[in-house]
Amino acid sequence: MSSKKIFLKLFKFIFGALLLFIALFPVYWLIVMAVQPSEALSDPKLLPHSLTVMNFIELFTEKNNTIHKSIQMLSYGSFLIFLKSFHPTFSMAPLKCLCYTCIN
Repeated sequence: MSSKKIFLKLFKFIFGALLLFIALFPVYWLIVMAVQPSEALSDPKLLPHSLTVMNFIELFTEKNNTIHKSIQMLSYGSFLIFLKSFHPTFSMAPLKCLCYTCIN
């Protein structure tokens, strides 16, 4: 192999690894921030010293927080959309009535 082909392959590998790192780092950061204790969030580190799931337990058990209410409203809204689109005649009924009045 020529040195130009080796350099090109090495450049592609390094560029691909850099793109992969840029794409996956936010996911890693999100997970690290979610499992750190609440006190550690003010001083974030790349490698956490202690991990906990108390944030998730608090999120789903405490009834007075805004996130719990938002999740509850999203689940209700998703359920209503599912019911609306479950039977096709409900969503097509206005169109069907409009077409029949145009024809008649």
